[in-house]
Amino acid sequence: MNYRIDKYGNKLSILGFGCMRFQRKLGNIDYEKAERQIMLAIENGVNYFDTAYVYHNGESEIFAGKILNKYPRESYKLATKLPGWAIKNDGKTVDELFEEQIKKCEVEYFDFYLLHSLNRDIWTTFKSVNAYENLKEKKAQGKIKHFLGWFLC
Repeated sequence: MNYRIDKYGNKLSILGFGCMRFQRKLGNIDYEKAERQIMLAIENGVNYFDTAYVYHNGESEIFAGKILNKYPRESYKLATKLPGWAIKNDGKTVDELFEEQIKKCEVEYFDFYLLHSLNRDIWTTFKSVNAYENLKEKKAQGKIKHFLGWFLC
């Protein structure tokens, strides 16, 4: 595997593993096959995994957490995303969503935290709930290592 050092000093595999389209069985994640995919990726040097709140109807973060939790936390980088539509349409708060994601992924922090499906409408929602300030505080607490959304300031 080839690696690159990002601007934060992280050694990242040039190939990341997206958790949006795992193998399915009867409409759900086929845990056995999908776990083998992740294991093969790790065995071949992949260390960057990207999931999201909405992938696999909310099951991707849970599955990624269960499988990646079998490996030392410092051996991989995990990215997920804040779903703005869940704030706007479901009335969830940034704190509720973030804590739910931490629990689902079975981690104490995210290496990378992004804003999902950002468009003008979602950006307006993020601004209206002070998402930037909230996530900046989570970064200060060590719950987010790198927040990829500083442009909201």
